[in-house]
Amino acid sequence: MKKTAIFLLLAALLFGCGDRKKSTDSAPKAEKRTILKINGTDVDNSEFIDYSYFTIQEMDPIALENPEVKDRLVRNYVIHRLLLDEAKKRGLDVGDKRSEKIAGYIDKMEEGRASENGEDATDEIIKNRLKKQMIENVLVQKLLTEVADTNVRVSDEELKAYYNKNKEGFAGKRTANVFMILTAEKEKAEAAAAELKKGVPFAEVAEKYSISDEKRNGGNLGFISADDYPEVFSEAFKLKAGETSGIIQSEYGFHIFRTMAYRSAENRKFDQVKSDIYAKLYSQKQEESVRNFIDEIYSKAEIINVAPASFEPLTAGSGAGN
Repeated sequence: MKKTAIFLLLAALLFGCGDRKKSTDSAPKAEKRTILKINGTDVDNSEFIDYSYFTIQEMDPIALENPEVKDRLVRNYVIHRLLLDEAKKRGLDVGDKRSEKIAGYIDKMEEGRASENGEDATDEIIKNRLKKQMIENVLVQKLLTEVADTNVRVSDEELKAYYNKNKEGFAGKRTANVFMILTAEKEKAEAAAAELKKGVPFAEVAEKYSISDEKRNGGNLGFISADDYPEVFSEAFKLKAGETSGIIQSEYGFHIFRTMAYRSAENRKFDQVKSDIYAKLYSQKQEESVRNFIDEIYSKAEIINVAPASFEPLTAGSGAGN
């Protein structure tokens, strides 16, 4: 089970940490005011601000005046609350030890940051917001991991159908058996080229003049694809089998190539890519499962807007984004 996709779904819940040096004097407390009812439970504006605080700090104050932006932040908060409630219904818990570990990590991280930058310690209220949100996010991730791993199956028929539909994406690469001599000075490259013209074996010349590691193998790079090497190597693919290039200069030095043979590109067979396809489809199904779950709990929830959400305690005193 790959947790990366699930973690990315949570990333927006903790978007940056903004300016964490605000003092309690410059950041007035939010006035108690109910803005929502979620499944019969009152939600105070201060709870919304605690959740949105770090996101708001990173935003342009002008953007906060946009009703659509505010609506999106409120919706994200509602989803977060619904996921927390569902996690608790299922008996999921972060646990005291892990919560303490998260809190301790944040304390240590902030102490180090303040010491390194010669700044005052982070305000405890703001630091506690960060701890609370991190712990809640861990719990939500735990829930979504459980959801993502439930009833997710990928059949062989689906794997084969994907392979047949995307065969072009599994095309192999044309390769060539390339030999190379690389020198730092043009004079040495010219001397190597002269010996090759006299019929001295390429391997001997490479061992004598080349500065690349392959000189120990007579300059043999093996079968390579032009796509996997710097652009200068494409010159080797312009040669006929058995042909030797002239001196080609690049940022690496002076090259002489000899291409011995070519292998045609072949599509990788199903069995060769089956595990890659499985991982891709499984991850897609996990993400789909999580999105469907979130849509379902949101659509079933009773959400009543009591009053508009306000950013006043942040935008009036501390200034979002300052």
